[in-house]
Amino acid sequence: MHFREIARAVKVKRERKEEEPKPLEECMDQLGLCQWKDNLCPLCRTERENTKHVLHCADRRMQQYRSSQFHSFNEWLLVQRTDPLIQQCIKHTLHAGPSASFLYHMSLLTDDKQYLRAAREQDAIGRTNFLFGRITKSWKILQMHYLNRRFPKKKNSVHAWSRRLISRIYRLSRSIWKFRCDTIHGDEHKLTSLREKKELRRNIREEYQKGSDGLRSIDRHLLANPVS
Repeated sequence: MHFREIARAVKVKRERKEEEPKPLEECMDQLGLCQWKDNLCPLCRTERENTKHVLHCADRRMQQYRSSQFHSFNEWLLVQRTDPLIQQCIKHTLHAGPSASFLYHMSLLTDDKQYLRAAREQDAIGRTNFLFGRITKSWKILQMHYLNRRFPKKKNSVHAWSRRLISRIYRLSRSIWKFRCDTIHGDEHKLTSLREKKELRRNIREEYQKGSDGLRSIDRHLLANPVS
């Protein structure tokens, strides 16, 4: 056997392994760019973060922001001439928390079987899914009956109401996600401004490194003071 060649091959293999690039996580950690070493929510640090958790995070700042957004959503429902029973049921269920029941809050408002059935159907779909824009069709039917009773002489479009409702729910959930990102990473506009300033400083240093060659004598005083 050619022991000398084998030893040389083992040495080359070892050297190549040492030269292999480090994992991305390790490099980011060394540069101070790795903020999380696990999948826990960076705000509450109690549960694994996913889309569902963002909508129910127990962090105080998230709770306060969600409450304000739920209030704005309720005001929007009033402007859209939503059936008062539907509006009140949604309002109380959202403010009550992740485990709240549409059926429970609807039963406090009425004993009408149609409304109770709609609330039961929404519970089957889920409160979280409601915040994803997944609503029972029974809300639309009840809203149509309400508009026809309340505004019989007007041409009411319950389909338009339903589309606006789902679109508004999307905006609600998106605003909660954006608040989460702004809270963790900082305001987007501020970050953009910081990146622009950093890029500008880099460009200035590069110009200083080039020296005064090519500059008119009248402009060389601009490089007289060293850049920090």
